[in-house]
Amino acid sequence: MDIRNPAMPDVDDEPGDTSIWFQNDEIGPDLREKLWSIISLEFEQILDRFYDRIENSSNRWMIEKLDRSLIKHKQINHWRQLVLYPVDADYETRLRTMHVLHLNIGMKHSFYISSYMYLLNAFQKEILRHSSGPREAYELIVAMNSIITDDMVRALDVEVNIIEL
Repeated sequence: MDIRNPAMPDVDDEPGDTSIWFQNDEIGPDLREKLWSIISLEFEQILDRFYDRIENSSNRWMIEKLDRSLIKHKQINHWRQLVLYPVDADYETRLRTMHVLHLNIGMKHSFYISSYMYLLNAFQKEILRHSSGPREAYELIVAMNSIITDDMVRALDVEVNIIEL
Protein backbone atom coordinates (compact mmCIF):
# COMPACT_ATOMS: atom_id res chain seq x y z
CA MET A 1 0.00 0.00 0.00
CA ASP A 2 1.40 3.41 -1.00
CA ILE A 3 0.60 5.93 1.73
CA ARG A 4 2.34 8.91 0.12
CA ASN A 5 0.30 11.95 -0.71
CA PRO A 6 -0.36 11.88 -4.49
CA ALA A 7 0.19 15.65 -4.58
CA MET A 8 3.70 15.22 -3.15
CA PRO A 9 6.36 16.20 -5.71
CA ASP A 10 8.90 13.70 -6.95
CA VAL A 11 12.18 13.59 -5.03
CA ASP A 12 13.96 15.49 -7.82
CA ASP A 13 11.44 18.34 -7.74
CA GLU A 14 11.73 21.46 -5.62
CA PRO A 15 11.60 20.68 -1.88
CA GLY A 16 8.80 23.16 -1.28
CA ASP A 17 8.51 26.68 0.02
CA THR A 18 10.08 26.62 3.46
CA SER A 19 9.80 30.40 3.74
CA ILE A 20 6.17 30.00 4.82
CA TRP A 21 7.54 29.51 8.36
CA PHE A 22 9.48 32.78 8.62
CA GLN A 23 9.38 36.17 6.91
CA ASN A 24 12.86 37.65 6.99
CA ASP A 25 11.76 40.51 4.74
CA GLU A 26 9.66 41.70 7.69
CA ILE A 27 12.79 42.18 9.82
CA GLY A 28 13.56 45.86 9.34
CA PRO A 29 17.02 47.45 9.23
CA ASP A 30 16.68 49.00 12.70
CA LEU A 31 15.92 45.62 14.28
CA ARG A 32 18.78 44.02 12.33
CA GLU A 33 21.19 46.75 13.50
CA LYS A 34 20.11 46.33 17.12
CA LEU A 35 20.44 42.56 16.87
CA TRP A 36 23.95 42.77 15.43
CA SER A 37 25.00 45.41 17.97
CA ILE A 38 24.10 42.97 20.76
CA ILE A 39 25.41 39.66 19.43
CA SER A 40 28.62 41.22 18.13
CA LEU A 41 29.59 42.32 21.67
CA GLU A 42 30.65 38.81 22.67
CA PHE A 43 30.89 37.15 19.28
CA GLU A 44 34.61 36.35 19.47
CA GLN A 45 34.23 34.89 22.95
CA ILE A 46 31.25 32.83 21.81
CA LEU A 47 33.31 31.45 18.93
CA ASP A 48 36.23 30.73 21.28
CA ARG A 49 33.92 28.69 23.51
CA PHE A 50 32.45 27.04 20.41
CA TYR A 51 35.85 25.92 19.12
CA ASP A 52 37.08 24.99 22.59
CA ARG A 53 34.14 22.58 22.85
CA ILE A 54 35.05 21.00 19.53
CA GLU A 55 38.75 20.79 20.44
CA ASN A 56 37.92 19.08 23.72
CA SER A 57 35.67 16.50 22.08
CA SER A 58 36.05 13.46 19.89
CA ASN A 59 35.26 15.79 16.95
CA ARG A 60 38.53 17.73 17.20
CA TRP A 61 39.66 16.09 13.94
CA MET A 62 37.25 18.44 12.14
CA ILE A 63 39.25 21.53 13.04
CA GLU A 64 42.81 20.25 13.54
CA LYS A 65 44.03 21.61 10.20
CA LEU A 66 42.08 24.87 10.30
CA ASP A 67 43.48 28.30 11.04
CA ARG A 68 41.21 29.17 13.96
CA SER A 69 41.72 32.95 13.75
CA LEU A 70 41.01 32.96 10.01
CA ILE A 71 37.90 30.81 10.36
CA LYS A 72 36.62 33.02 13.21
CA HIS A 73 37.20 36.11 11.07
CA LYS A 74 35.25 34.54 8.19
CA GLN A 75 32.44 33.47 10.50
CA ILE A 76 32.11 36.92 12.04
CA ASN A 77 31.92 38.48 8.56
CA HIS A 78 29.38 35.90 7.41
CA TRP A 79 27.21 36.44 10.48
CA ARG A 80 27.46 40.22 10.20
CA GLN A 81 26.21 40.03 6.61
CA LEU A 82 23.61 37.42 7.51
CA VAL A 83 22.11 39.55 10.29
CA LEU A 84 22.42 42.99 8.70
CA TYR A 85 21.50 42.34 5.09
CA PRO A 86 18.90 40.41 3.13
CA VAL A 87 19.86 37.33 1.16
CA ASP A 88 21.64 38.15 -2.11
CA ALA A 89 23.90 36.48 -4.69
CA ASP A 90 26.97 36.96 -2.46
CA TYR A 91 25.20 35.15 0.36
CA GLU A 92 24.35 32.23 -1.94
CA THR A 93 28.01 31.98 -3.02
CA ARG A 94 29.25 32.05 0.59
CA LEU A 95 26.68 29.44 1.58
CA ARG A 96 27.70 27.10 -1.24
CA THR A 97 31.40 27.50 -0.37
CA MET A 98 30.74 26.80 3.32
CA HIS A 99 28.64 23.76 2.48
CA VAL A 100 31.44 22.31 0.34
CA LEU A 101 33.93 22.95 3.17
CA HIS A 102 31.61 21.26 5.68
CA LEU A 103 31.30 18.25 3.38
CA ASN A 104 35.07 18.14 2.87
CA ILE A 105 35.73 17.87 6.60
CA GLY A 106 33.10 15.16 6.96
CA MET A 107 30.57 17.19 8.94
CA LYS A 108 27.24 15.43 9.33
CA HIS A 109 23.94 17.30 9.32
CA SER A 110 23.33 16.30 12.94
CA PHE A 111 26.59 17.98 14.00
CA TYR A 112 25.82 21.05 11.90
CA ILE A 113 22.34 21.46 13.37
CA SER A 114 23.39 20.86 16.98
CA SER A 115 26.34 23.25 16.70
CA TYR A 116 24.05 25.85 15.16
CA MET A 117 21.69 25.44 18.12
CA TYR A 118 24.65 26.00 20.47
CA LEU A 119 25.30 29.32 18.73
CA LEU A 120 21.60 30.23 18.78
CA ASN A 121 21.47 29.64 22.54
CA ALA A 122 24.59 31.77 23.05
CA PHE A 123 23.09 34.59 20.97
CA GLN A 124 19.81 34.41 22.87
CA LYS A 125 21.68 34.71 26.18
CA GLU A 126 23.37 37.87 24.88
CA ILE A 127 20.03 39.27 23.73
CA LEU A 128 18.51 38.64 27.16
CA ARG A 129 21.51 40.24 28.88
CA HIS A 130 21.62 43.38 26.74
CA SER A 131 18.06 44.13 25.61
CA SER A 132 16.15 47.02 27.12
CA GLY A 133 13.27 44.84 28.31
CA PRO A 134 11.05 41.83 27.60
CA ARG A 135 9.39 43.26 24.49
CA GLU A 136 12.68 44.12 22.81
CA ALA A 137 14.19 40.78 23.86
CA TYR A 138 11.20 38.97 22.35
CA GLU A 139 11.43 40.89 19.05
CA LEU A 140 15.17 40.31 18.80
CA ILE A 141 14.92 36.60 19.63
CA VAL A 142 12.13 36.08 17.08
CA ALA A 143 14.22 37.90 14.46
CA MET A 144 17.31 35.85 15.35
CA ASN A 145 15.34 32.60 15.19
CA SER A 146 13.95 33.51 11.75
CA ILE A 147 17.36 34.50 10.38
CA ILE A 148 18.99 31.33 11.71
CA THR A 149 16.19 29.05 10.54
CA ASP A 150 16.31 30.54 7.06
CA ASP A 151 20.10 30.19 6.91
CA MET A 152 20.05 26.61 8.19
CA VAL A 153 17.33 25.53 5.75
CA ARG A 154 19.15 27.13 2.83
CA ALA A 155 22.44 25.51 3.87
CA LEU A 156 20.88 22.07 4.12
CA ASP A 157 19.18 22.51 0.73
CA VAL A 158 22.40 23.42 -1.12
CA GLU A 159 23.02 21.09 -4.01
CA VAL A 160 26.70 20.31 -4.46
CA ASN A 161 28.09 18.72 -7.57
CA ILE A 162 30.50 15.98 -6.51
CA ILE A 163 33.07 17.33 -9.00
CA GLU A 164 33.45 20.44 -6.82
CA LEU A 165 34.73 18.31 -3.96
